[in-house]
Amino acid sequence: MKKSGILLLLIIFFSVGILTSLYFNWYAYGIAFGVLSYLIKLDFKPFWLGFLSGALVWLISAIWMSQTHPSTLPEKMASILPLGGNVILLYVCTSIVGGLIGGVWTLAGAKLRAK
Repeated sequence: MKKSGILLLLIIFFSVGILTSLYFNWYAYGIAFGVLSYLIKLDFKPFWLGFLSGALVWLISAIWMSQTHPSTLPEKMASILPLGGNVILLYVCTSIVGGLIGGVWTLAGAKLRAK
């Protein structure tokens, strides 16, 4: 698949992830990724597309919420977790969790289509 096709799929998955995150629960974007990957034939590794899209959704959502509603909660969470109080590492961990959710759901939808 061409790079422009991969980028287009990334934009589609990211947009669907952001829209579902705005109106539904945190796991709804994963279900939407699964449905999308079932409907769209993915010619390359579907896990990485879902991982990157999910990681971007959660990273941008975490930074956006932190910037629009300033509080000390991210600093407190970073100090409770073994991150040494580093909020950037908290955002990285958050994006990894979001990426894993998106990647697993995307892979599941693609595997359902393959059968």
